[in-house]
Amino acid sequence: MNRLPYRLLALCSCAVLLTGCDHETLHKQRYAALFAIEQHANGLTGTVLDLGGAQSYHAAGDSVSDLLAALALEAGQSISTGHLSLLLLHGNVSQLLEEPVHSGTIVPTCAVLWTDEPIPGQWDAETDTPDAMLQAAIAQGDLPASTADRILGDLYGGSGVTAVASQTAGGLTLSLWDSSGFLGLLSTDAARGLALLSGDWDRFPLPAALGESAVTLTACKTKIAVRQVDDHIAFHLTLSLSVARQHGAAVSLSDVHRETIHAMVNAAMQETLTQQGGDLLFLREAACRDRYPDAETMTAAEWRICLQTATWEIELLQHS
Repeated sequence: MNRLPYRLLALCSCAVLLTGCDHETLHKQRYAALFAIEQHANGLTGTVLDLGGAQSYHAAGDSVSDLLAALALEAGQSISTGHLSLLLLHGNVSQLLEEPVHSGTIVPTCAVLWTDEPIPGQWDAETDTPDAMLQAAIAQGDLPASTADRILGDLYGGSGVTAVASQTAGGLTLSLWDSSGFLGLLSTDAARGLALLSGDWDRFPLPAALGESAVTLTACKTKIAVRQVDDHIAFHLTLSLSVARQHGAAVSLSDVHRETIHAMVNAAMQETLTQQGGDLLFLREAACRDRYPDAETMTAAEWRICLQTATWEIELLQHS
């Protein structure tokens, strides 16, 4: 199964959720900026924070639809989730995410963040919510974007493994999941490597190290070629990089900077492919394009096993 249906679902859902509302409807609804869902052995609890950040509501339910109905009773108005900036989850991501996307409760392009800590029952205007912190991490290349359509597209296409932006005691990172549940957290290097390859960032800083000054990447275009080597699949990743000018002068990537980039991308490939058989880079689509044997007909489980024996090469090109 490919991941295209979840891209189409995103477009269709946006069209439905962004249709106009009359004046009376606007006043009968409360618009949520953040929707948090926590999974328990006996059901769900949830919290919504309204767009103004002035009020939050908390309720319980057996399903997401029950939860929204209970929240509407608590608020005294129906809850609209079409303008969410963040869906915050505590529990099994694959179990919690499917219903709100397929029911149209959230826009599939909504940002998703998993937390390993219980979710607060109340927020107010003075409480820090994680959406701004998550968007800043994506913009500076610490994490790739984590949206509902990407997550479900990976879970039900590719190899059945996905990465989800995650908040832990150590800060923001990425966690890996399959349909059975949590697989583990990625290292900082692996998370940044995936972020670099995703291209979701605005600017990607490389810190100063070993006497070299810091530089900032402004673009990265990744091309993936696939071939068979002996009895396994091999990937060739070509990264075309652009570097910000300093004081009006062009800057070349040093050997230290190149080693840093290689280390991040290698960590991303090692921790996703080799350790978990995760396809987070549309590798199957590249394999089908390059006519790798059986790439189109393998099941997700077979493709996952195939990826765990993969090898790769990384080539860095700098554009002026």
